[in-house]
Amino acid sequence: MADTWKGRSSGWLAAPTAGKGFGIRAAAYLLDVVVIFALHLVMSYVTSFVISMVVFLLGLNVTLDVRTSVWLSLAIGVINTLVYFGVFETLYGASPGKALLRLRVVMEDGSPCTWQAALARGALRFWDGFLLGVPGMVNMHEPLHQRTGDKLAHTLVIAASDPMIHSQRDWVWFLAALGLYLLWQAAVNVLSLLS
Repeated sequence: MADTWKGRSSGWLAAPTAGKGFGIRAAAYLLDVVVIFALHLVMSYVTSFVISMVVFLLGLNVTLDVRTSVWLSLAIGVINTLVYFGVFETLYGASPGKALLRLRVVMEDGSPCTWQAALARGALRFWDGFLLGVPGMVNMHEPLHQRTGDKLAHTLVIAASDPMIHSQRDWVWFLAALGLYLLWQAAVNVLSLLS
């Protein structure tokens, strides 16, 4: 079969599979950008409200300077993006955008994505997304459709129903990832307001 692949990592022979291409993965990424923005907006309001209530109840007179340097904002955005994809892809096997489009991230042998692999994928996502995703699209070749980050991390993005997947993650893991990310976002917001 020209458009399928058999994983041979760790001596385990996976069922024939084909990676998902650029179009559906780009759509999943755009969904994730919307989710990241929405979660950031909601958590910013919630965190600000909670801090304001605590300050009010304690009778403190605090002036918060919410101006942040461009470089600090950029660094926070990069780290938030790495944490977002890292937590979801490690714990659930898919970011919310990928989950909505029925995609999963797995290691080349079909085992769950590791923290190291998720971080490697995330770090190179910025390169692969450079110039509207041109480097990522150019590097994806059939049948695996691995972008640079996938090749370095030894991961595949496949259909959620692909028989290659060793173990499907329950929605509890998705909720755990969401909870961890929201805690992270709250901590970052509190530190940003208090610094």
